Amino acid sequence: MLDAERQMLLIFKNLPVLTLEQTTWQMIGINNGKGGVLSSAQTGKASLQFIDGKLQGNSCCNSLTASYQLNGTAITIGPVISTRKFCTDNDLMVQEQQLLQELTKVTRYEIRANQLRVVDANGALMLNLKQR
Repeated sequence: MLDAERQMLLIFKNLPVLTLEQTTWQMIGINNGKGGVLSSAQTGKASLQFIDGKLQGNSCCNSLTASYQLNGTAITIGPVISTRKFCTDNDLMVQEQQLLQELTKVTRYEIRANQLRVVDANGALMLNLKQR
């Protein structure tokens, strides 16, 4: 964009396209198992990263890992393994259990506006994450 004297004011660049893999995703919403997706002060403490068929992450107090397979936007996540550290905050413990449960239900993903949305076979939103 140029000003009246034809001096450059702005240069626009295309942002790189986000992909599921090689991006760290921070959780911003989680299915509560009752038909809603909730966010809290604790939600952002969880993060996931998908690298070459291996899911790694932090579920708040604990680390998690699982295998995954992609077929277009379809995704299958294998059994999730998690460390078992005790969280002193009960809300974090509940959130961790929800995250581990929702990951097993995921069947498809979509990336829009720097957000990763993972849904189940019925199209219900399981997790909502943003690029970190």
